[in-house]
Amino acid sequence: MKYIININQKAIMSLGLDLDIIDMAIFDEVYCYMQSSRRQKLSTPEGEFFLILPRYIIDDMPLLGVKSEAVIRRHLAKLADAGLLVRYSQNQQIGRSYYRLGEMVDSLFYESGEPAQKEENEGVIFN
Repeated sequence: MKYIININQKAIMSLGLDLDIIDMAIFDEVYCYMQSSRRQKLSTPEGEFFLILPRYIIDDMPLLGVKSEAVIRRHLAKLADAGLLVRYSQNQQIGRSYYRLGEMVDSLFYESGEPAQKEENEGVIFN
C-alpha cells in the first residue's frame, strides 16, 4: 500500500491540465513506482518504459475506491493525453501497459524557465 500521496494542485491548476485528484493520485503512484527497485523496465528505441499493472494500482491505493482495471486504464490514458505519461507504441500488440514519463512532468516540480542546475555549480563535484 502506498502511504503518502503527493499532488501539486497549484501546478495542475496553473498548467490548465484537465485532471482530477484521482488522476493525480494515480500519477503519483506511477511516478514513485518508476523510481522504485520493484519496477519492470523495457528498453526500446523509443526509450525506457515501465510496466504499469492496473491491478497493482487498485491494490496499492484502496482510498481511490476504484475496483475496475478498465477505470485505471482510462485514468492512465488521461495522464498520457495530458503529457504526463507516454504510452509505448506496441502496448496493444504485446498486450501490456508500458509507460514512461512525458514532457509535462518537469512542469509539476519546477517553475518554467528554471534552470536544471545553477551555473555557479557547473563543474563542482560534491562529496
